[in-house]
Formats: sequence, structure tokens, C-alpha cells
Amino acid sequence: MSSTESPNAHNEEFWRDFLTNGNSRERKLRGLYRRIPHEPRCNVCAAPFSGVGAPLMRIIGKRPSQQTPKICAACYDFLAANHGGAEIEVSLLFADVRGSTTLAEGMSAGQFRDLMNRYYSTATRVVFDHDGAGDRPRGALRPR
Repeated sequence: MSSTESPNAHNEEFWRDFLTNGNSRERKLRGLYRRIPHEPRCNVCAAPFSGVGAPLMRIIGKRPSQQTPKICAACYDFLAANHGGAEIEVSLLFADVRGSTTLAEGMSAGQFRDLMNRYYSTATRVVFDHDGAGDRPRGALRPR
């Protein structure tokens, strides 16, 4: 986000508007960014991630976020730095792997890590393909 205004975490009206429509300042920029042809783009501000405008967008921090490729790093950083919220309608998916303890007991730690990372990669790709966002659970398995 390029807004210099830091929203109050208790300002539910700001967050409801932001979460359902986007920040009013950002709506103006979104209209401009949408005129730059190319997909994919940030789901929040509409900055293009590829094509002729992508190099300029990267200079101003509008590259895909490492946390979710459907949101630019600038928008993600704004959201992470300005905690707050409002009640809105959302859908959530919580996933658990049935029998994972039994699986883990029958293989090495490295094999289990590789199996679980394959699961997380596939599940994350499906969520992203349907305009969702994702975050690894705390303690998720990562290669060392």
C-alpha cells in the first residue's frame, strides 16, 4: 500500500471498507494500474507483475509478495504493519493430514518432511489458483 495514513486498529469502519473495497487512496491508484496492460496483478492494488509496467512496479515495491503471490509486497507489508480488522464474510480452510503420525513413524524425518512439503506445495497452489491467500502453520516443515 502506498498510503502514508496509518489506520487505527480499532477503526472498524476503515477496515471494513479496506477489506471489502480497498483504501480510497488505493482505489484511485488501482484505476491507474489497471490501465497498464498485463496479468497477473496484485489482488489489492491491481499493480501488474509482468509486462511493460512490471519493471516500474518493482522499483516502487509492487512485486509479488513471498507470502502470497496474488498480493504485492507493498500491500502485504502495509497489512502486516497495520493490524486491525472488521467483521466481514470469509471462507477458511483448515487442513490436517489423516494418519500423518503413523506415516512419520514408518519413514525417516527427511522423507516425512519431503512428503509434507509436497502436500503443502500442492494445497497452497490450489488455494492461490482460486484467489486465496495462504500461510504455513507455525512449525511447518522446512528443509535445513
